[in-house]
Amino acid sequence: MDLDPAAEGAGPSAYPKTRAKVLPLWETEARSGPKMEARAHLLEEAAIAFMERGFAATTLAYVAQRMGTTKGQIYHYYRSKSDLYFDVVVGAYFVVNDKTEQLAARTDLSPAERLHYMAVAHAQVIMKTWAWQRVALEATQHQLLVGFTPREGRALARITEFRDDYENRLSMIIAEGMEKGQFSPAPLVFATKAALGSLNWLTVWYDPRKSSGSEAQDSIAHRIADFIIAGLSSSNLSFRDTARAALGLPGLQQPNGP
Repeated sequence: MDLDPAAEGAGPSAYPKTRAKVLPLWETEARSGPKMEARAHLLEEAAIAFMERGFAATTLAYVAQRMGTTKGQIYHYYRSKSDLYFDVVVGAYFVVNDKTEQLAARTDLSPAERLHYMAVAHAQVIMKTWAWQRVALEATQHQLLVGFTPREGRALARITEFRDDYENRLSMIIAEGMEKGQFSPAPLVFATKAALGSLNWLTVWYDPRKSSGSEAQDSIAHRIADFIIAGLSSSNLSFRDTARAALGLPGLQQPNGP
């Protein structure tokens, strides 16, 4: 019997669910088709459970209760709570990279344009997979990602790879923007960390119960992207108009004189 996405007895969650694009990541590469869909449902419920209760207080029995199935069915996919937890965290990093990698590689766009598109996509992913991102943030902050077993070690290596690849892509775009005069000269590591912080902090303050609509999410994503571009640029314009200037968009307001 495959996992049923309908929960029984666990009560409805106050947080909207989003079916993240989950591909085989590190432990269940051989599974595909309907079983992968069932696994995606399992990971979604696990992400919400870990987000609401934390790692220590979450049990496989509780996740199974949310799914309306038995703990034995979870063991069909994962050998332990730790394995399931690691896969949620891997999934959080995976979806961010999956949605931004091709944007970062577009050679038809300027560095500022690529960074803006990348930031918008990153912010939208955070809001659409918020429970996953909260779990990943908590794991990182509280240093819960310790590979005691070979499976956990593989997951940790994948997490580190995703994180480093994303930061390197972001850093290369910012460096190119500095070379081409779109961004102000600054220590590259500080500029990169500042951009990352602006994006990742969304995981902390965003509340999907208040701004879950696609229009609200799109507005938030574009404002954050504008803020990042403006912060890297030198101008007396407002941050929105500075971003539009860097992107070569019309309709800019001129700054007031002294």
